[in-house]
Amino acid sequence: MAESFSAFLAEFNLDFEENTPLRYDHSLRLALEYIQFVEIHPHNPMRLTGTRDMLDIACRSALKLGKIKLAIECVEKMETSEPGHLSLKGMIYTRSGRYSDAIQSYIKYLSIRKHDYNVWKQMSEAFLACSLNIRKDPIDTKDEFSLDLMPLENTLPSQLAFLCLICSYKLLCTSTWSTHIEFVQARFLQEKTKLILLKERFEKAGVKADYVMVWLKSREAMDQGKIIESGSTNFSWNMINWIVARSKEVEASIQTESNEEMSVRKL
Repeated sequence: MAESFSAFLAEFNLDFEENTPLRYDHSLRLALEYIQFVEIHPHNPMRLTGTRDMLDIACRSALKLGKIKLAIECVEKMETSEPGHLSLKGMIYTRSGRYSDAIQSYIKYLSIRKHDYNVWKQMSEAFLACSLNIRKDPIDTKDEFSLDLMPLENTLPSQLAFLCLICSYKLLCTSTWSTHIEFVQARFLQEKTKLILLKERFEKAGVKADYVMVWLKSREAMDQGKIIESGSTNFSWNMINWIVARSKEVEASIQTESNEEMSVRKL
């Protein structure tokens, strides 16, 4: 593995552009040097062993620098179920067009941290990118997805994107924010405004999140077996079923908390 990774790195041109932020340039260089050293010298006298944290730094730096292929190579060396790394995998897989892998990473994350509105939002973005067929190959680019101006259609991926977005919005609005602190309130309002604008965009395009639940119960879904094709991406039936089931759990938990709060106020 060490030799193959070293050979892989040798293929990359790590002479970054002059206008590239130096902090990402330096952090990527140092992280890759550390990883390479540890893999070539596993029994080194300095007792440097673990590469997990350095892989995290390398992934994030490569992503910022637009080196998507390198980010993928690094993230796939992460053999961990740590939530932060699962979220990172989801982001990198989305940027590279591997939408099914991205969704699977987010599902693993949400199995650990069920009420993270931001990861529900990231999962929505992955489905949205899939529905718009943003990227099919891991192209190296610094550009973020340009989702704002592209037309939406009422397809299964866009419906799932809307469903995840609704969950994200509900969790954001019911989570605890210290809004008496000025910068926290500003962040909350900024996040809320972004989600509202996205919701309005789905609604104007006629995308129906509840169609997913209808589709899931239909014979059509059962007849398609375990794999559902969407353009160049395949999603497992279990994956979609998990998202629908968990969205219902989110709705139920929010309603329960709301009822409990009302009961306390009455007391």
